[in-house]
Amino acid sequence: YNIYQKEFGLDDEAEKSLVYENNFFAVSPWVNSDETEMYIVSNVSAKTSYRNRQKDKLGLSDSGDNLVKIVFLDKVDSKWSKLDSIFEWEKDGFNYTNPFFDTINNELYFSSDRSRDGHFKIYKVKKQGDIWGEPIILGKNINTVLDSYFPTIVDGYLYFCSNGLPGHGG
Repeated sequence: YNIYQKEFGLDDEAEKSLVYENNFFAVSPWVNSDETEMYIVSNVSAKTSYRNRQKDKLGLSDSGDNLVKIVFLDKVDSKWSKLDSIFEWEKDGFNYTNPFFDTINNELYFSSDRSRDGHFKIYKVKKQGDIWGEPIILGKNINTVLDSYFPTIVDGYLYFCSNGLPGHGG
């Protein structure tokens, strides 16, 4: 999948423009309100699995599975450009997905299976200038023994999805 942009409200004939090209997987764009920063989820490469000798070099899981990471794009001179570096704290062998940037507290929220229990948990990481801190896993009132996804903050409330809260729609 590729990421496109199109002015909302225009008729279907209006042109769309390509923002990020990835011939295999790119989803979940989050764009800040002044349209200068974007976070998306993208796979490591266009293949779905690799042999053992390729895994270490490409940052794949121990089983050779393709992984997803959060990629940051910056808008310069009205064009989106992919930054070469991905967050330093992204551990090889784990997935990072569902980015949401809280512009009030300057924190990125995301889901990851980096906790090593086989399930996705919600984390946050603080951005100070151009420097990212270390991710902090959110507490047990949010994360459960199963999966938690899609963190979003609106008016001081954290919204998320979980399949680990029986009787609460999970």
